[in-house]
Amino acid sequence: MRIRCWRAIGWFSLLTIFGSACGEDQGFPFGVETVGEPQSGAYLPIWQMPYEVGGTYASSSRAQNLAENPPIAPIARPDWGELEGTLLRWPLSWPEMKSTYLDMLPHLQDEGKVLIAVESVRGGIDEAMSDIEDCAACRLDEIEWVGLRTDSIWMRDYGPQFIETQTEAQAVVDLDYYADRRQDDDFPSAFAQEFDLPSYGPGLELAGGNFQVDGAGACFVSWAAAESNTEERVRETLTDYFGCEQIVFMDYLVEESTHHIDMWMKFVSPQTVLVGDYSYRGDEILAYPDTVNEGILDSVAGKLVGLGYQVVRIPQPASIWYEPFATFTIRTYTNSSFANQTILIPVYGDPTDATALAIYDQVLPTEVNEVGIDSSYIINFGGAMHCITMEKHAPSQTINTDPVAALSPDRQRVDDGVAALFDASASFDADGDQLSFHWQWGDGSPIEISSDPKASHVYSDRGNYTCQLTVSDSVSSDSVSVTVMVR
Repeated sequence: MRIRCWRAIGWFSLLTIFGSACGEDQGFPFGVETVGEPQSGAYLPIWQMPYEVGGTYASSSRAQNLAENPPIAPIARPDWGELEGTLLRWPLSWPEMKSTYLDMLPHLQDEGKVLIAVESVRGGIDEAMSDIEDCAACRLDEIEWVGLRTDSIWMRDYGPQFIETQTEAQAVVDLDYYADRRQDDDFPSAFAQEFDLPSYGPGLELAGGNFQVDGAGACFVSWAAAESNTEERVRETLTDYFGCEQIVFMDYLVEESTHHIDMWMKFVSPQTVLVGDYSYRGDEILAYPDTVNEGILDSVAGKLVGLGYQVVRIPQPASIWYEPFATFTIRTYTNSSFANQTILIPVYGDPTDATALAIYDQVLPTEVNEVGIDSSYIINFGGAMHCITMEKHAPSQTINTDPVAALSPDRQRVDDGVAALFDASASFDADGDQLSFHWQWGDGSPIEISSDPKASHVYSDRGNYTCQLTVSDSVSSDSVSVTVMVR
């Protein structure tokens, strides 16, 4: 078991509105008191509560850790890529939610490392360890604890977006999250700092559940992303920070509070995407909002077919009214989570569960294990498996090593009109990349570029000259200088 050092990030407003001041009036059913030790993560749904809407982003320490410029040649990995592990936030003080996590945990541990963020220094890790000790199939000693505070459990939406770049095996993009969940919003950059990862902050408000890639250069968001920012800003950011070559905006469902695409679509390969379908319910008469959402899903499925994808329709269970929040619960099977050779799929005790699991089995490779996780409770808070997990991918590419320049002799005397000889044969590139040699003679002559490590130059006037050699592997370079005295 590994425990990362504890660090509080951002600051925590002492909210009392969960209690009698506003709790019941705002449709929040639990009356959780949050004065004192932070417990805002208990019972927060995935969407913003009424008192959270309209907040402004506060400056924090995270800005000091973010790179000023976009990454070089970034690559966003699809959900099904090879993972090092899975990042979660433990649901402290939330017994009903803990059962969902304990169902998930053994399957995630079978496929890689599990990193668990715990919000509270005082008692949080003890509570989580006690929960997991009671799980016979869980392996407490293999968990890596991340001592960074958060506001909620919805790691997908606010967590670090892992990318690879031309020069970095792994880096983090820190997107803006809800302004009033400031510890959630600060988490990605704090995580990057804790794990010594480069981090980038484009200043774009976008939740992870509203962003998917096909693994072949296309990226997908709903139109809600453009409404929170601008379409131009979204396109620019996804291109510069995630390497998206094509950006597709999709319609979102009505009465679905997040407007996230993972509530109705799921890429399972570069060519294949699952899209929800209410028609699987046969002769059952649809009710609102499913009557409207049926047409939306048919339309987006047609759009994806037109883009050349194999679209496989998967049941979308009937929406239900959830009185404690006075809203509809939109249930879905696409809010699933990959973990190497396992995929965790939300199920609800609905007649369509078996059909959904069979469809996953049909579209995924035979070695992938489909595991249904009871999500009949968590879905009322706006999400399921995908919303509470974040994949930490294993690097898939070799990171470039800088070449090393070497030049001899390091000092020489020649007569004017006689060629000075230079030898850079000792220069090397650890990756075995082909090198180019850039010669800057120091007498005003044009730079010469060659693949030959040996060169000569005639200086016409007496004096001391500095000859600079730069070797390049086309990605990075190294330079060295020597002095030439011409008599």
